[in-house]
Amino acid sequence: MISENSLLPITQNDNTKLNIVMEDYICSEYDLADDKEVTNFIKDMKRIIRRSLPYRNLISFLRSSDGVGMNHCSILNNVSNESFRRVKIEIHHAPLTLEDICRIVMIKRMRNAEPMFIEAVAHEVLFCHYNLMVGLIPLSETVHEMVHNLYLFIPLDKLFGYYKLFIEAYYEYIPEEILNKLAELEKLTLDKSYEKAYQEALEIDYVSLNLNEDDQICNLNELKDSLVNKLAIMNKNREGIGIAPITHPQNIKIVNISEKIVR
Repeated sequence: MISENSLLPITQNDNTKLNIVMEDYICSEYDLADDKEVTNFIKDMKRIIRRSLPYRNLISFLRSSDGVGMNHCSILNNVSNESFRRVKIEIHHAPLTLEDICRIVMIKRMRNAEPMFIEAVAHEVLFCHYNLMVGLIPLSETVHEMVHNLYLFIPLDKLFGYYKLFIEAYYEYIPEEILNKLAELEKLTLDKSYEKAYQEALEIDYVSLNLNEDDQICNLNELKDSLVNKLAIMNKNREGIGIAPITHPQNIKIVNISEKIVR
């Protein structure tokens, strides 16, 4: 039975003071513990970088003749947009793609508990660009597509920029698969084994048509005669019902509009 005498005596303890340090809460609008969210984070970051004024100004400077003059393809040297603006020359990141760079910077900031706002990470990526810590090379649209589809690779000795400074500064944050890719690209560059592959991939290959020994011109003439006969039959059937006959284009008289206006 519980009574006053059965209760345990209260022992007076010394006051204990706990010091709890509240660190700044570093948040992000993305759940970076989710692989799908990481993919979206990097995708959005690349879009922010490419649309930013600093990046566009950098690319414009690299293209201009007053800057670096990246207005011709480094693989197909005769392809340039210096005289023909419709020729598209694109700036390619190598050996680390823009996505690789964004991922590495993201990993570095996460491990060091730095702010993970997407704008903050993008700013560091731009900082690396303005310090020329990335490898860049101008390519024609076709060659650029072949590189991304792994038909061609860019030799590391053809690049503009100090990409090795980036590798040195961020080495501990570079994923193993990217390090393996870098090692393979260095090996291919030293072996010069890419030269034959370039020749095979970029050589002109003519397409010949097999017409099964038929003369295409004769076939076209026969088709033309057949259509003319069908046109005559259609016009004959229209007679007497008030519909103007269909005229073959070669029989239409060309009228000079400017002369009619002067008259």
